[in-house]
Amino acid sequence: MNVYELTPATIPAVALLMSTIKPDWWDYEGAYEQLSNVDAIIKIRSGISSVGFNIHHQEIKNIPEAIEGLTCDRIDYKWYLKNGFRVIGIQPNAYERGFHLIMLGKELVL
Repeated sequence: MNVYELTPATIPAVALLMSTIKPDWWDYEGAYEQLSNVDAIIKIRSGISSVGFNIHHQEIKNIPEAIEGLTCDRIDYKWYLKNGFRVIGIQPNAYERGFHLIMLGKELVL
């Protein structure tokens, strides 16, 4: 896997990529703003274990697909969603093999 640093010089290209891949989620301006102002947009971050999720004890080969198909009936997860949080990432095998970290974030209302 290649990891690239997001810098002010690379933000325009990444914003274009985001708006091309998922135009129903971002237009170019929205993606650009989100990438330029991450600390101002995400107010609250939290994480919960994958116990009870459909991905628990599963190998994660594609994180975006895992996020898109994520399901769980846990009351704490439902509370997060009800209160404006959304899944912003998954860290596979964070605790041990098959035991993942579900990362959640809540956007500021500006």
